[in-house]
Amino acid sequence: MYKKLNAALLALLIMLVMVFDPLLYASAADSGITVQFNNGNSSETANTIYAKFKVYNSSGAPVDLADLKLRYYYTLEGDAQQNFRCDHSGIMNESGYVDITKKVTGTLVKMDTTAPTADYYLEIGFENDAGSIQAGGALEVQAGISKSDWSNYEQSNDYSYKESDTYEDWNQITAFVNGSLVFGEEPVAKDPTVPSIYPATVQYDKSVPSDLTVTLTPNGNTFNGIAGLTQDTDYTVSGNTVTLLKSYLSTLSTGTKELTFDFNTTVAPVLTLIIKDSASSADSLSVTIGTISGNTGDTVILPITFADVE
Repeated sequence: MYKKLNAALLALLIMLVMVFDPLLYASAADSGITVQFNNGNSSETANTIYAKFKVYNSSGAPVDLADLKLRYYYTLEGDAQQNFRCDHSGIMNESGYVDITKKVTGTLVKMDTTAPTADYYLEIGFENDAGSIQAGGALEVQAGISKSDWSNYEQSNDYSYKESDTYEDWNQITAFVNGSLVFGEEPVAKDPTVPSIYPATVQYDKSVPSDLTVTLTPNGNTFNGIAGLTQDTDYTVSGNTVTLLKSYLSTLSTGTKELTFDFNTTVAPVLTLIIKDSASSADSLSVTIGTISGNTGDTVILPITFADVE
């Protein structure tokens, strides 16, 4: 009787494993961890990257913050020392809100294998006693990074950059638990045979004319010129440095201009010029004030119109 009962229980256990096994695998594939991102400074060029994260835990089990890492990927532009700060962080669980701002760590990591839009990442971590996100709870982190010389980041060419000042799902932020990727997609590594240029995006003010230099990284390819431009008239070349002449740049209209650098490759680097003319904008502003009539005590509307202003 005892042996028959054991056999029946074993058969039942095997059946339960067969039934629930797919659910176990589905749960592993869907970690239940989601991340939303909010850009505290959405300007394409800025001296500080303000990164705001919200992490939601719908996994059904608590997540120890000591095991959690969040990454924001970007391009450094230069080699200046960088500084990290955490402005605010808190956990929202059923039991209430807990401030953990002083429990947040930030590490700035130079990537061994870079991508076209990422050569560094900010890794947010937490001290061992930071607590946990309970099932159904959430975590918020508001952080910033800047360079010691306060030079700008070109955010527009950063992998994790998102022009949004509200929290939105964003899979170009990654989350890791115990070293395993549980949310987001890491940037694709750069092909070492593809040429590149630096910078890739530049703001140019025609009211302050100057030459513009671009550094080439041919990666074994030969630079053949800039499409549509004439060497020694519009630009000059010295080694791996291309200089766009102010005599050419001054002829461009305000707006966006893209220049393709020809290396006779399938993928060609493109320089995006954002052309502005601050002096012209200031001088051309015109204001027209209309006329009105009325009696004492009347409510009147005074028409004022502006022209030639952004």
